[in-house]
Amino acid sequence: RPAGTPIGNDITRVYISLDNMAEMITELKNSCNNSSWLPDTGVVLAAGLGAGGIRSCGRLAMWGRNQKGDNFGNVINAITNAYAKVMHVSNNDKNLAQQPSVFVTGSLTGGTGAGIFIDMGYLVRHIIQNIKDIYGLFLLPKEPTVIRGFEVMYGNAYGAIKDLEHYNRVENRYSEKWPNGFTKSEQVPPYELVQFISQDYQDGSPAISSLSGLYKMAGLYLFLNVAGIYEKRRERLVDAA
Repeated sequence: RPAGTPIGNDITRVYISLDNMAEMITELKNSCNNSSWLPDTGVVLAAGLGAGGIRSCGRLAMWGRNQKGDNFGNVINAITNAYAKVMHVSNNDKNLAQQPSVFVTGSLTGGTGAGIFIDMGYLVRHIIQNIKDIYGLFLLPKEPTVIRGFEVMYGNAYGAIKDLEHYNRVENRYSEKWPNGFTKSEQVPPYELVQFISQDYQDGSPAISSLSGLYKMAGLYLFLNVAGIYEKRRERLVDAA
């Protein structure tokens, strides 16, 4: 939930219902062009709250529809409304650029973020036709000292990175029939550049000891990029694309 600040904020919380996931699966099996990714009905009944750390359940939550609403439609509306708000500001100030840059942030350790971040990148590209750049900023788990008990967290992060690696290859095309009936086909990566943030630096020291520390690091990254530092950083990256 967005926290309050002295001057408020423009964060809009979009509620995605995970009720009746078994019904969502049945409906999507009849509508999407490739249902092999859908989780087994028995798996979702045992997932518990949220996506239960299961990436396919996270994706199902974004794509699904139930008696509480159309999740996919709600996400589209949220992106569209945010874009309209930004362009309204831009149109009233001719000094502002007409091509927006978009940052998609989240965690790749759980089922939801790791399950939807690829779709989210292409969905933003589809809705914002004149987008300048789209960047990903995602949290990874720290270097493990023990795997037992954390297999799901590291498995989700690994699977998400493999997904990103797949769609970053020029020969691989993103081709999906979305729940709204639209068939999307793209042969570009979902993001111009992805930045991973972890509790470890490259040598493991100094480490970020808390979640709030990760948030501060993410906030600093976003601020510096918005302030124009990204172009300078990109000049220093080897083979940035």
